[in-house]
Amino acid sequence: MKLNLNQRLELNVSGQIVQLMKLLQVNRTDLEQLIETELEQNPILEKSEEEETEIEELPVEKKDENLEKFLKEFEWIQEEDFKYKYYAPKKIDEAISPDIYPEEKDVLETFKMDYSSKLRGKELDIGKTLVDLLDGNGFLRISADEISKRYNFPPDKVRSVIETMKRIAPEGVGSRDMFEFIAFQLNKKGFDGYKYAGILRKYGKEFKAGAIDKISELSRIPTSEIEDILEAVKSCRPVPIMNMKQDNNYITPDVIIRKINGRYEIIINEDELPTIRINDYYLSLLKGEKGDLSDEEKKDLKKHLYGAKSFIANLYRRRETIERIAHEILIRQYRFFEEGIESLKPLYMKEIAESLGLSNSTVTRALANKYFDTPHGIFPSKFFFLSRVKARGENISVSHVLNRIKQIVDAEDKRTPLSDLRITEILNKEGIDIKRRTVAKYRETLGIPKKGLRKRFNV
Repeated sequence: MKLNLNQRLELNVSGQIVQLMKLLQVNRTDLEQLIETELEQNPILEKSEEEETEIEELPVEKKDENLEKFLKEFEWIQEEDFKYKYYAPKKIDEAISPDIYPEEKDVLETFKMDYSSKLRGKELDIGKTLVDLLDGNGFLRISADEISKRYNFPPDKVRSVIETMKRIAPEGVGSRDMFEFIAFQLNKKGFDGYKYAGILRKYGKEFKAGAIDKISELSRIPTSEIEDILEAVKSCRPVPIMNMKQDNNYITPDVIIRKINGRYEIIINEDELPTIRINDYYLSLLKGEKGDLSDEEKKDLKKHLYGAKSFIANLYRRRETIERIAHEILIRQYRFFEEGIESLKPLYMKEIAESLGLSNSTVTRALANKYFDTPHGIFPSKFFFLSRVKARGENISVSHVLNRIKQIVDAEDKRTPLSDLRITEILNKEGIDIKRRTVAKYRETLGIPKKGLRKRFNV
C-alpha cells in the first residue's frame, strides 16, 4: 500500500519554538485560521466531531536538550503533554453563560421597566407603542413620521420619546439600523458619528475587505482618516440588544473575566474553535497494524506525527500561559474589576513576568493583539499596564491623572482641540511629571479620540 504524502513538515527544535511563539502572539480570530492551516498541511491531524473526554497517550520521542531548556518556562504543564492525542478547546459553560452574556429577554424586560419609569402621561402611550415596534436587536425600523401618521401621535412627541429611549441602558435602543446605532455611539465618543456612519454605509464591502486605499480613492478622504474611522467603528457594538449567540463587539475578546456566584472566573475564549486530533488510521500504519509502509513512507509519517503532537502541545501551552497571565492581572488590578477605570493601578509587564517566572518577551507575546472582556467593557491588554506618575517628586494615583486628562479635554475649544503634546505641557505646568506618549496612552484608555477627530466646526 502506497501513501501519497507530498506535504513535508520539517518541524525541528527551532521550528517548534517559532511555532509556540507565533501561537502565543496571535489573537482568537487568527488562532482559528492557524488551526485551519495546520489541518490542511498535516494529513495526520483531523477535526473531531465527537467530544473528547479522556487524554490518550502516544509514544514520546526523545526530546532535544535545547528545546527542554527553552521550555523550562512552561514546566507547570506536565511533560506528558506530548502524549496528548487531541486538543479540545474550552467551551463557554451554558450554566454560567447567562451571567456573561445576558439573554435577550432579560435585557429587554429590564429595559422596558427602566424606560416606562422615565415617561409620563401621553409619552407613556407612545413609549409602549415604540417598544412593541422594536425588533429582536432593539432597532426601531420605522421612522418617527410614519409612527406619527399610523398611530396619530404628535411628530415632535414621537421624536422626543425616541430620544429618551436611546438614553436608557442598553443605550441606543430605538436606532433605525446598525449605521444609525454606530453613529449614535461614535457621537458619544466625540467623533463625527453621522459622517463616519455614512462613509461606512456607502463603502461597507470595502471596509469589510480592509481596502483602505480603495476607500480613500473613491471617497477622496486621506488614508490616515479612513484608518481612524475603521479603528473607531471597531469599538462600536453592531446592535443595541445582544444575546449570547451574537458578537458583543466587532472585536472578538480573547479573555473573558466575569464574577460568577461571588467569585471571578477567567474564561479563555475558544468557543467555536474546532477540536483537533491525531488520525487513528495513520497511527495504526505506523504501528504496523495496517498496510506495509516503506522506510521512506514511515520517515515521512513520523515527521507528520511529531509535527501534530508538537502543535497540540503548543496549543495547550498557549492556553495555560494566557490563563496564568490573566489570573495575575486579575489579582493585581482587582479593584478595577470591582470598581472601574478610576481604580486602575500602575503596573508593568515585567512584574507579571517575574511573578510567574516567565521572560518579559513571553508575557509581551502572550498579551499582544489580545482583548479582555471585563465587567466594565472590552479593553486591549495594554490597558492594564499603566506607568507610575509623579507630581512634584511624589507618586500620585493614575486615576487622578486620568480624571485630569478628561477634564482638560472636556473643557477644550472643540473648534481647536488640544494635541497630546499640549495636554502634556498643561500637566507638566501643574507639576505632573508625564511624557507625551503616556498621555496618548491614557487618552486612548479613556476612549478619547485623537485631536483631529475631536474637531467640530458647528460649535
